[in-house]
Amino acid sequence: MAKKIFTDESLSTLVSEIKGYTDSAVSTKANKTHDHAISDVSGLQSALDGKSALGHTHNISEVNELSSTLNNLYTKNEIDNMVFVSVDDIDAICNTSIAVATLDCEVKF
Repeated sequence: MAKKIFTDESLSTLVSEIKGYTDSAVSTKANKTHDHAISDVSGLQSALDGKSALGHTHNISEVNELSSTLNNLYTKNEIDNMVFVSVDDIDAICNTSIAVATLDCEVKF
């Protein structure tokens, strides 16, 4: 016959103490599903106040250097009048394949 470690009374006391400890620990935790108001989260409203709303817009003058960058872009007319050279054109001008062309081949327009 196995030796009894606890009496019924001591076992009941131990179970009661474990339940009390567990209940106390669980009572300090939030339910798995719960809600928070913005005011419940420290610093959240301040952090949100520093952010922009989705879908907001800016004038050109409000974007650093945008106006000068746009002014330096090519116009449609300038692009239409550009001369584009293909790899085949370079091969023909240099009279060799661009893969083996040397720096001695000058392309002048």
